[in-house]
Amino acid sequence: MAGLSRSALGGLHHARVDHLLSEEARSVRELAESAERADAALFQDISARTGEERAALVAARRGVRQGDASRRAAQQALPLMSEDAATAFGTWAAAREHARALAAELDEALAAAEREDVEHLRALCLDPRFATGLRATSPELAATAHRWATGQTGAPQRKRLLRLARMAARAAAKTSPFSSWMVTVPARWGHRGGEAAGERLLAELDGSVIQLLTGALHAALAGSDPEVRVNPSLVPVEGGWLFIRGGPREQAVRAAAHPAIEALLRALAPGDTASGLAAKVPAGAALVTKCLTAGLIEPCCPVADHDPRPWAAWAAIAGTRGEADLAAELAALDAALAAADASAATDAVARVAHRLGARLPAAEVHEMSVAADWPGDLPDRPDPATLDELDCARRLLALTDVKFPAKLAAAEHLAGRFGADYDIPLTVALDSLARARLDAGDDVGRIIGPAAPPWGADLAHCSGALVREFGTALPRLTEDVLALAAKGPLTVDDVRRLLDAFPFAHPNRSATFYLQEVPGAAVRRVVNVVHGGHGRGRGRLAARAGIPAQDLVPAADEDIVEIGGLLGSALNARAATAPRELQYPGATSDRPREQRLPMAAVRVVPGAHGLPALRDEDGRPVRPVHLGMAADLTLPPFARLLEQVFGSAYLIHPSIAAFTPQAPGRAATLQPATPRITLGATVLQRTRRLLRREEFPGERDPRGSLRAWHQWLAAHGMGSRFFLRAWSSADHGGGQSKARKPVFVDLTSPLLFADAQKMLRQAEFAIVEESLPDPLAGPGHVTEYAVEVGVRR
Repeated sequence: MAGLSRSALGGLHHARVDHLLSEEARSVRELAESAERADAALFQDISARTGEERAALVAARRGVRQGDASRRAAQQALPLMSEDAATAFGTWAAAREHARALAAELDEALAAAEREDVEHLRALCLDPRFATGLRATSPELAATAHRWATGQTGAPQRKRLLRLARMAARAAAKTSPFSSWMVTVPARWGHRGGEAAGERLLAELDGSVIQLLTGALHAALAGSDPEVRVNPSLVPVEGGWLFIRGGPREQAVRAAAHPAIEALLRALAPGDTASGLAAKVPAGAALVTKCLTAGLIEPCCPVADHDPRPWAAWAAIAGTRGEADLAAELAALDAALAAADASAATDAVARVAHRLGARLPAAEVHEMSVAADWPGDLPDRPDPATLDELDCARRLLALTDVKFPAKLAAAEHLAGRFGADYDIPLTVALDSLARARLDAGDDVGRIIGPAAPPWGADLAHCSGALVREFGTALPRLTEDVLALAAKGPLTVDDVRRLLDAFPFAHPNRSATFYLQEVPGAAVRRVVNVVHGGHGRGRGRLAARAGIPAQDLVPAADEDIVEIGGLLGSALNARAATAPRELQYPGATSDRPREQRLPMAAVRVVPGAHGLPALRDEDGRPVRPVHLGMAADLTLPPFARLLEQVFGSAYLIHPSIAAFTPQAPGRAATLQPATPRITLGATVLQRTRRLLRREEFPGERDPRGSLRAWHQWLAAHGMGSRFFLRAWSSADHGGGQSKARKPVFVDLTSPLLFADAQKMLRQAEFAIVEESLPDPLAGPGHVTEYAVEVGVRR
């Protein structure tokens, strides 16, 4: 649920400006039409005159063409005009005066609207939820806004006003899971609970800080004699051992076979410490230290990755080790986070790091709001027709994700490397695929390698037969979908026929749809994002809000295995929701041993439809899933590869359209227009237009630019409100650029439009997307439902 109510957007919308823009556009059209008629009539009159009379009519016609005939020229020419010419000239003159009057009225309305924008924005800066989001985003801007709102200073500089306006629009118009301005509300279909007890503000440290601080605490409190275990990815290979060394610089490591290592591995038992293990092997402490440094064996952290209060647990450990001061500082950090006091938490982290002698990056505290109880009024379970639409959409959209051709490429790579009937350890498969990913000549590298284009590789020209076949079939499917959509909404039967005829089937069984409701009869809901299901994100909500996981996540299929650990991000902290956990290198689990599945115990074999499949030691199927909320692309390299190739989740992100007139998998050219795609009453894809810099509507003059944008939007049926993404080539050089985030723009708001113009001045490309549903329509807050759809095995 958006943190600010729709009234925050309503205060930035000015109906009078909207009306005047439309009236002015109409008057400009009427003026142009009347000028054309007057020009033609005067031309006829001129041909019948000579001398001074002809010159007077020519001057009048020139004035019409230039849009500014002088009063004197009109007075001299009117007596000489024919009746038709005089009527046409009079109509043009009246239209010109009307247009000028409207322009003056619009200028006055825009000036008043900007004053109202500023006052409305000042009032919003007093809103506690908006202030919280500002502090999390920019403490400096939050302080400036607070001083202004409380009358301590005047209005901020214009660039800061524009930034505040953008943030206010984002806080009221845009929904995003666990964002600074959003409120996450747990809900169950058809369940009517007690009244919501209000919100809880939650705070957590950045993942990089957690990782470094945990390492420093482990080194300080476990000392030189930690409990140790075998790296869960360790497998024997020809000539030695292969394993994945976890940590910030994750990599696959090969260790040569040696009797001393074999003796160490045979001797290592659960609960052994480094010194205890050293006493069991002839090579002693030197070998244990070498194996720990290499990552072949790992120290066991005494605090689990998903402990709901890890700093309290560390405080207790510090207390038992006689570190009273450190224990007190850790307890203070735990208390600050529990109270969602970001400032106190930042100070507490600094004190703990100083005492440990650890160098940490600037500590960032992320905040989110959740409802503290079940809401009092929840919607009924969707009707069967709605569920049919969403399940059909789940199957269709899965085929457009880049991870599906990656699975096909991986299948062909493994068959080519290890034989058609390959049966290899998961660690071996990941090592081979990681090398292939860096090879520009391998299909795996072409599709998900470092140089792979973000819009997808040219599949039809890949080397593997399966990938090429898919690269030929997918464009045809896209063309069929677009052809059906051009005639009206798709039907479930239409799409099922297309899917039944398609030569490939995606292994996905569960997906989470982020949906917004639309008031109206024809379109009832719009898809914002689709990502993995099987309870993804719900375990995190359960852990952070203190709700039993079973209330949010139904029992998962037995083959679902969640990838363990934080994987470098606090967004992956969660309660356990899958039957088993895949033990990942460097991760610490608090699950019972029977629920832990070491990576070394998993093998890769050919599966259904030619895709690679995973099996455990008992031959049971294993389907790995990433259930944290960190983006898939931010996972450590081998976790990302594991999820891409062997997982069943997919991602439909709003920054990339699934169905474009230029079929995916072919030439990587930018497409100017993407149509709306509707399945039944569910919009799968909004209308959008891609513009290059030279195509941006507008002029240097802000007034002319506003008029040009209004006319352009009207011509494309988008109205005065839309979402804008603007970027340059440099924005996608690495990481996750802010340019991918859509910005809500309302042309009637001088501040929001000025901010959009600022974005466009620095951009090479822009995407303009229809605002569906209209964020201003309806009461309360803009709300998004995370609905999990799928089939049970």
